[in-house]
This record gives sequence, structure tokens and C-alpha cells, in this order.
Amino acid sequence: MTVTVKEFEQFIDTSDGINVYFVNNANDVFDSDIDSKVLAKFRIDFCTEFRRKYTDHDKFSIVPLSNYDERKNALYRFDFDNKEMPFEFQLTQKVLKFKATEKVPTYQVKNDKLSNITGVIILIKNTSIQRSMAFYQHIFPVSLLGPDKGLLNLTTHKTRLVELAQDVIKLNANFVFLQEENEYFIENVGTLETRLHFKNVIHSRAKTYSKKIESIGLVDDMTKFNERIDKETSFARKVVKVYKNSVVIQEKISNSNIVNFTEKKEYYKVLSAAATPTKDSFKLDSIVRCKKFLELLDDDFLKSELTQKDYISRVKDLAK
Repeated sequence: MTVTVKEFEQFIDTSDGINVYFVNNANDVFDSDIDSKVLAKFRIDFCTEFRRKYTDHDKFSIVPLSNYDERKNALYRFDFDNKEMPFEFQLTQKVLKFKATEKVPTYQVKNDKLSNITGVIILIKNTSIQRSMAFYQHIFPVSLLGPDKGLLNLTTHKTRLVELAQDVIKLNANFVFLQEENEYFIENVGTLETRLHFKNVIHSRAKTYSKKIESIGLVDDMTKFNERIDKETSFARKVVKVYKNSVVIQEKISNSNIVNFTEKKEYYKVLSAAATPTKDSFKLDSIVRCKKFLELLDDDFLKSELTQKDYISRVKDLAK
């Protein structure tokens, strides 16, 4: 049973505890040993920002990751197989299993530079319902500042500016994903794909779904289509989205009806011109036609019953 928008709101509004853990470049997890007063302030700021982006926003929604559509104020629920989970999911699993009495090794700042930190896990706790959420942050080079970075890094000391003598790490309220019990919700899909290597899963899935689309017989030659999957992650992601969520595919609209539809719409002129002589498939011999074909399967072309106007809508939820 997936966590609902309301449950997110209730959890964040009544949360009362926080721990922060560092992940080093060997993927070991350490207690950050941050001062408790600083942690308390960070929890308030973190939850305030979460409310602003999500639970207090009237457009907050939870969308399957396979249906990613770049909408704002949304968290994308991981709906792929367990074997396709990024390795970093294991790190939040580990943190959520820590017992209150468990002694977690402390990150030794004097011996290990902050530059060895590759990730941060923020554990927000709600003792009233005995549940926690673990938020994973990827540490980018811009999040780290030290005396060995740049010609001169300055900070304040009393009334003067002095050279920065120690490493500095910047934490904020952004995250790549969060885990709540056995569910994962993605905030930054781009970082998930590039830094957590999830794009490999996307390309693999897209190739599998390309074969399934080919079996429908709606495309005369998949060569150009498959080339785009190999070269362009955004295209591969669209293939995954379309195949898993296309009502056109689910309703098994006949190939001839699909081709006939494109011939009636000026917007799909470039696609209808690629129809085969039998009028039941397309020749996808260009990048433009490949992308238009995906738009067609995704049912992006909509007509308003109220105004009778045609629209292209890439962000849509089925009315219930």
C-alpha cells in the first residue's frame, strides 16, 4: 500500500527527531556527529522546505517513476523491479534498520576529509507513530569547499576576512530519493539516472519494450527507433513511460485505426506521410517521426469537449 499525500503531510507535520549520516567513498555509513542543537534547527528547516515544495502545495502529487513527466511538486514512486534498484537504496535500508541503542561509528573528521563523503542520509523520525523516513542526498563537488579548492577561499573571523582553514560541506533540503518502509520516492530523476546509474536500467527496459512494440506490427522498421534508445536517455525514458502507461496500447486500438487517425490530424502530418501502402504501419526513418510516434502512443493529442479545441498535453492524469 503506497504512502499517500495525506500520510506525507501528517508525518512531516508531527515529526520530532532527526539523525544525519555520512556515506564515504567506500559506501560505509557513519554517524555525522553534528551538534544536537544544529540538528534540531536543520530538522525544522528541512521539514519547512518539504512542506513548501510538497505537502503545503496544492499541486503536490505522487506519480509512478515509469510515468515520469517532468511535472513540478511531484515525488515519483519507484515502480521497477527490486533487482533494478540502485545500490544506494541499500544504504537507506541499512539506516532505517538501525536500532535506537545501536552504536554507529562516528565519522572521524580529523582523519577523513569531508571530501571523502559521497552521500548524506537524513533520517527524519516521528516517535508518535514510530516511523521514520530516510532521505538520500548525493554530494556534488559544489557542495564541498576547502582550503585546497580554489586560489583563495575566505570566511569571516571577528571583524576581518580570513582564509578558510577547514573543509566545509553544505547540506540543504534537496534529495535524490527518500525511503519510507519498503517504498522509494524520487525527487531528482536526473541525478538518479546519472549519478546513481539508473539510466542503465532505463535503456535496458526501453529495449525490451521496443521489442514488444515491434510485435504489435505498427512499425515497419525499428532500426532508427532503436538507435535513438541507445543514444538518448530521454527518448529511452519516454519509451518506458509510453509502453507501461499507453491507453492506446492497453485498449488494443487497431493499427489501421491508428494510421487513419494520423491522416485526419495536421499535427501528425509528418507521421501519416510515413504510413506504409497497406495503411496499417509506419516507416520511422527519422528522429522526428520516432518522437511523433511516441507522442501518438502516449495519446498526447487531446480535444476539449468544452471548447472543441485541440491540445498537446504531455502531463495528464486519467480522470476518475
